[in-house]
Amino acid sequence: SSSPAFRFSQYHIAKFERMLNVCRSQSKKLKKPIYQITVIVDAQGLSFGHRHYKPFFTASSSIDKQNYPEFLSSVTVINAPWVLPTIYGLVSHLIDPNTRNKVTFFQDDYGDTLRKKIDMKEIPKDFGGACEKELPVPIVSTKNEEGLETETISMMSSWEVTKRCKDPKGGRFAWVFKLEAYDINFRVEFKGKDDKDFKVIQSLEQVKKHEGEHDFKTPGEIKLVFDNTYSYLTSKTVQYLIALHNNASDEDGFGVSTRKSTTGTKKE
Repeated sequence: SSSPAFRFSQYHIAKFERMLNVCRSQSKKLKKPIYQITVIVDAQGLSFGHRHYKPFFTASSSIDKQNYPEFLSSVTVINAPWVLPTIYGLVSHLIDPNTRNKVTFFQDDYGDTLRKKIDMKEIPKDFGGACEKELPVPIVSTKNEEGLETETISMMSSWEVTKRCKDPKGGRFAWVFKLEAYDINFRVEFKGKDDKDFKVIQSLEQVKKHEGEHDFKTPGEIKLVFDNTYSYLTSKTVQYLIALHNNASDEDGFGVSTRKSTTGTKKE
């Protein structure tokens, strides 16, 4: 039997060919060329738990680049969750640069943008338009909704997590974290193949959530440090994830390699 990625590719091609036929039909009806589509992506519910769909994204991106390079007018991603920049950072290199420039993201307040691109009567009511047609209901698993690890950092302590990349051509580390309550000091350190020690690449004080990424060209190791030593009374619970894209193998890795907790010292 054929693989899921192959079946998805066939489905993707069939959908695009159908849309091409719609464009041809509309061109005849309106007596003017209609050759591009505008796409709205509702990203509500998207999480790191959906990262395993990357092979399907890779397949569709390759098909679009080879067969439908100018078919896309724009993509507007709405209801974008806070983890989306990190997810997108891992797959954006697969997208043609011209296509990347056509993608915009909105958590909310996207109504004006949609109305500039699409006639009000064609925008679904769920997105602030006047179209009464019901949208299909996606099947989204809510188990482990955001796909993040959880760690509690004791008061007056710090905690660190590291991940290593052995790819000779390096890759891209991406990270994301949030606290449901309170805040924490946060630091990102990196050590390349030729470095003796870790070097600080980002340092933030008393933040509740953050996402970022770091590109590198040799094997290396990244370290995230959550510093709660300034808190004398309160422990902090952090939800986090480190993701890795390997340049040579074009594969992704998730999870951690080393975790370490250290007791903080009182600051004078």
